[in-house]
Amino acid sequence: MYFFLTEATFKKGLTNYLNNFAYDAAAQDDLWQFLTEAAHEDDTLPSDVSVKDVMDTWTLLTGYPVVKVERNATGTAATDAPDFTRTRPSAWLTPGTSTLILDGLPSADAWVLLNLQQTGYFRVNYDAGNWELLTKQLADAHEVIHVTNRAQVMDDALNLARAGQTYLLDLITPLYDDVGFEDDLNGLHLDQYKRVLALSWACHLGHPQCVAESAQQFGEMPRLSEPEVDGLLLSHRGRRSVRSVGDGVGVVPRGQRTLEWAFTEGSGIRRQDARTVFRAVANNDVGRYIAWDFLRNRWGNHLG
Repeated sequence: MYFFLTEATFKKGLTNYLNNFAYDAAAQDDLWQFLTEAAHEDDTLPSDVSVKDVMDTWTLLTGYPVVKVERNATGTAATDAPDFTRTRPSAWLTPGTSTLILDGLPSADAWVLLNLQQTGYFRVNYDAGNWELLTKQLADAHEVIHVTNRAQVMDDALNLARAGQTYLLDLITPLYDDVGFEDDLNGLHLDQYKRVLALSWACHLGHPQCVAESAQQFGEMPRLSEPEVDGLLLSHRGRRSVRSVGDGVGVVPRGQRTLEWAFTEGSGIRRQDARTVFRAVANNDVGRYIAWDFLRNRWGNHLG
């Protein structure tokens, strides 16, 4: 509020609020009302926007809002040095509005950056082109971007990736389409390894076909008898599924035996897959305890 109302308006509204409710009880909305009145008097907040509109989305909802920025090819190229001191909002995305068109932005060959000095309580996601332009600017001359916004760009990018909102899936999809889901046992070793990586990333990022294929394979497992499940896990198809949907093995109450196979010569699980199997078993709330006990018990024997 200090940044979007300005210091003078914030102090004015807060002072009026405290004087009005001295020795009396007040609620949250009372503070918002006095700050709004001060902001409208000082013209620091648009007349159709109230502090309650803004603050309710911060205090009553969980998580961060995400603003997605996409530009068309038109615009005026930026020619002046960016000014990171202009922290007051230039536009408001009001409740109930999902999109907002901004004029006067640089053309698509110049980067833009929102939330200067990270004074707004939201994360920003950009189109692929702008992410690349920001990356190039940070690599070529990072000092051009304010130090707080350098941290913001990295923090937003990493948290958006954790939430599954980045253009990574768009990048991995052509690779997934190229290698396919099914193994080619006659293919080159590097092609098989590339398929493992592609499936791992595609399923992690929620590629619909990858998730569906993996779920179908593991969905059949509870209906199999125990020897048949063991055979599937030891098969080449089963090993691929372990790699693609790691937490699938952990929910099967035979994680201990799977780990034993992974670190036993001649079990049917290749030695180079042992690390992947271990991570797959440990990748959920049940399996991590199985994996931890296995690691402690086998540590003295070097797991092999």
